[in-house]
Amino acid sequence: MTIDKITIFRKDTKTYNFTLKRSGSPIDLNNYVPRFTAKEVVGDSFIFDKAGTITTASEGTCSFLISSADTANVYENAAAEIVLASPQGHTRETLEQFYLTIRNGK
Repeated sequence: MTIDKITIFRKDTKTYNFTLKRSGSPIDLNNYVPRFTAKEVVGDSFIFDKAGTITTASEGTCSFLISSADTANVYENAAAEIVLASPQGHTRETLEQFYLTIRNGK
């Protein structure tokens, strides 16, 4: 999975579907919590930190619902990433990093 940038409009709600892979093979998501996070600046507080819904664990498929509350403010090139977390949240593995823009109007 390679993503450069995702653009969403302010106050939109959108579901993103992903197949999470490691070395080209789907990751078995059993015993993991997929997360989609975004920060205005790396190291800053989260714009959002969303747990994903696992669709088919053995095939690495999951989805993330980004709500209108998550997209309430405008951001240009926020630092976003898809990570796998242990159920307790103690360990996190970054799978993908990209930019997220939340803009006004359609």
